[in-house]
Amino acid sequence: MRRSMTETCTLFLALMAMTCGCGSSDSGAGAGGVAGSGGSAGTGGSAGSGGVAGSGGVAGSGGSAGTGGSAGSGGVAGSGGSAGTGGSAGSGGVAGMGDALLVDGIGTADMNANSIALDATSVYWLNADLRLVEKCGKDGTARTTVASNLVGPVGIAVSDGYVYFSDTNYSYVDNKYGAVLRVPLQGGNVQTIVGNVWGVAGLAVDATDVYYVNDSDGSVWRVPKAGGAPTALVGPSSNQSGAFMLAVDDDSVYFATDGFNDADKAIRKVSKSGGVVSTLVPSYWATDLALDQGNVYYVEWATGDLMKVSKSGGAPATVVSGAVATVAVDATNAYFSYYSYSLGKAPIAGGSETDLAQETPASIAVDDTYVFFATRGPDAQLRRVGK
Repeated sequence: MRRSMTETCTLFLALMAMTCGCGSSDSGAGAGGVAGSGGSAGTGGSAGSGGVAGSGGVAGSGGSAGTGGSAGSGGVAGSGGSAGTGGSAGSGGVAGMGDALLVDGIGTADMNANSIALDATSVYWLNADLRLVEKCGKDGTARTTVASNLVGPVGIAVSDGYVYFSDTNYSYVDNKYGAVLRVPLQGGNVQTIVGNVWGVAGLAVDATDVYYVNDSDGSVWRVPKAGGAPTALVGPSSNQSGAFMLAVDDDSVYFATDGFNDADKAIRKVSKSGGVVSTLVPSYWATDLALDQGNVYYVEWATGDLMKVSKSGGAPATVVSGAVATVAVDATNAYFSYYSYSLGKAPIAGGSETDLAQETPASIAVDDTYVFFATRGPDAQLRRVGK
């Protein structure tokens, strides 16, 4: 009788184990499930140990950029000053097309819309809190300080082996105003292209020149990349109360002006050689500008609408309605931030909007594969997501 009860208990426990379906820890999750150790979650799922949520998530073994640490030793800034502290990226970098952290701790203040630039291998950004220009690989590795000891960096572009940036100085630190500067991509001595400029703001570059605007008097300027005498394309006497962002194509400079009167707020255009200033969109105060082959894209401050207008003028058209803050474009889509909650995209020819990430970008840049963005608010991060 005792032997029979033992056999019965053994059989009962075996059946219970089969009913529970207990598996190994590396089983993958289904849609909406939870990933196993090191795995990535299914669509909409939350990551398990080491995993990252979302379709196309980041592999556990790769990891995202780490925090803290010291900056690369190559960056030299200011007038021979030494590079500031930044933070070293994680050793593995990130992989995959999902929303992924590249670098943590890139500032606590909101960046302006022109704070990220790209080349073939790296991302460059302005760290206004620490007064730095920094860079990392497009996978988040090798965070490096490129320039330091700045005052108020506001605009950035990359071209021909240099990072070009503008540095405001409204407080007149060291008895000088702002400047347009450049530094080698790997760091080194910062070179002054144009110095002692009151109100210097956004900038752009082409093959030969740097273009910049002055937000105190509305003037627009061109100067050779290696330095020299600047040329006023739009002088301070042209009834512009302030210009704060610009973009260039092969022929023209497009810029946004502001002021106390509606007549001063506009999207305008001038030839790269100067001359007549054309008003493309009157009585609009834009918070960002972007170009494609035929159109100017801008964010209208009062409504938050993402708009586009032909480079030759005409009636503006709405691309995205409401609550947009900043924009970047490629040949087919506009990529934009909603003020409150997400990074989105929409076809420039019209169509449905798509959320790419549940983060709020302050600045956006795109290449052929990814959207790179700096998040808004305290403890800002540099992130990327597949298009």
